[in-house]
Amino acid sequence: MAQLESTRDKQFARTKIAHPADFDLTLKFRTTGGGTYKSVGIRFDVSHDGSEANTVYASAHAPGPKVQIAHTKGNQTTYPSNGKIDRPIQLNRDHELGIRVRDRLINVTLNGEFLLAYTLPGRAPGGLLELFAFDATAEFDSLEVHPLPLAVALKDAGAPAKAGTTVDPAAALELAEARVAESETGLRSLQARIAADDAALLGKDSGAAKEAALLERKHAVAAARVELLTAEAGKVDAAMKALAAAEKTSRTPIPPTLRCGEVSRPSRPRSTPRHNIRQPMPRSAPDAAPRWHAGSPHGKIH
Repeated sequence: MAQLESTRDKQFARTKIAHPADFDLTLKFRTTGGGTYKSVGIRFDVSHDGSEANTVYASAHAPGPKVQIAHTKGNQTTYPSNGKIDRPIQLNRDHELGIRVRDRLINVTLNGEFLLAYTLPGRAPGGLLELFAFDATAEFDSLEVHPLPLAVALKDAGAPAKAGTTVDPAAALELAEARVAESETGLRSLQARIAADDAALLGKDSGAAKEAALLERKHAVAAARVELLTAEAGKVDAAMKALAAAEKTSRTPIPPTLRCGEVSRPSRPRSTPRHNIRQPMPRSAPDAAPRWHAGSPHGKIH
């Protein structure tokens, strides 16, 4: 299977049947590209409405590539600092992510190297699995999951995760408002871009190109504000510099002779199908053990 388009919209391939409560999972994949974060991984303990889950993913984000454990509860995701480890995640390279879970204890390996032992804050029975690529393109070669035998020993976690995370209401409101502003200016920028293209095709000089350029700059500022408000520790300075650069550009006068073709094209918001994934993967012969491959009868994906 492959994710062919990089997007930050939520997309996934989800199993239709629940995974074992205690399990041994292996995911083979390649991150082939993407935008900023290039995050590829798997969610488990996924509720049927998708509002609850535990996640393990590999991010090829250049300033700080890592493997990260995350939790989603009530559609709010947290990224604990003691649930991550820095590792180089190279593009277009085969990776094998190993996850073993017993009760709330999880062990994570990458390419055979032990990385993390961590205590999950909570789990719900009957969860599903989801493959995903966030802001990334990726190829998924195989997914196998087996019940974890009692004889298999796991490494103990260094420190348990906190059961909950305090949310600052003011900060949450600020982020929500910033995201709304980014969406609204993105739409206005797209509309202005289309109007500028139409004017250029008709040979008209109605100032549409200049308006498109102004709105494109406003959208860049709004997007940079969202990036700053959501920046992880260690990336705040870079996000602040990016916002300052966008604001400086927005104050720079636009040449009055600007032609429509000189305006760079902004990314266009779109409604992307939930499953932008193709499935050319060959099937393997069934085992006596419950082996799952994405797209196989053992782990149907919808």
